[in-house]
Amino acid sequence: RIFLERERILIDQSSSQEKRGKRLEERENRLDERVKQFDKQKGEQEKQLKQDKQKLDKHKNEQDERDKRQEDRDRRLASQLKEKQLEGKTYIYSWLIQFSSLIVILVL
Repeated sequence: RIFLERERILIDQSSSQEKRGKRLEERENRLDERVKQFDKQKGEQEKQLKQDKQKLDKHKNEQDERDKRQEDRDRRLASQLKEKQLEGKTYIYSWLIQFSSLIVILVL
């Protein structure tokens, strides 16, 4: 009878150890699954961050290009305006010279 009781206790202990082992294994599996999910999310976030950075760089480069073209256009317009102003002054000076020549001729 004592022998049977000891056998039952040993069986109970071994089954409880098996249950603990299974619970530990299940817990490890859940942790492994969480780690995999975390790594997957981290990879997706890094991928999204990289794409966002590329878009930002592309937008910045496009904006820089537009700014450069605008500066070139502004320089050309300023140059053309100076040329027109010089042409206007030249026209006025030539008209004044001709007018003063006419007056000199009339006075003589």
